[in-house]
Amino acid sequence: MPKPLPHCDVSHIKVEQRTTDHHNGGFRVDFSYFLSGCTLTLENLPPQQQKRQVQFPVIHPSNGVVVYRGGPIAEGNDPFIINNCRFDITAKDVPPKPVQDILEAALQKSDLDAVEANVHGLTGVAPS
Repeated sequence: MPKPLPHCDVSHIKVEQRTTDHHNGGFRVDFSYFLSGCTLTLENLPPQQQKRQVQFPVIHPSNGVVVYRGGPIAEGNDPFIINNCRFDITAKDVPPKPVQDILEAALQKSDLDAVEANVHGLTGVAPS
């Protein structure tokens, strides 16, 4: 069993801008909350404030664990780019839409190294 990772500190997360080059010569600009090497519990995400015409930032965990235990998810936590994470999802009822979208995106992938839910069409995020 893998060593447990520390919990992601979501109380102090700030939006960062990162650019990723792709092998086809294109690039992608992400305005995201980047979380790495930690356990992200989706119910712990704080509500996101949408400002004017700007979209909610993307939640971008990598090299960690994404946990959901069946509780509510705060408003605005719905675009996700998940890289190289384990999923630990438990729900007794139908989960909220953001979790459904993550599950659907994961089920459509042959490998879970990169799972994206609700990111296409967002300001600052170009499809890869």
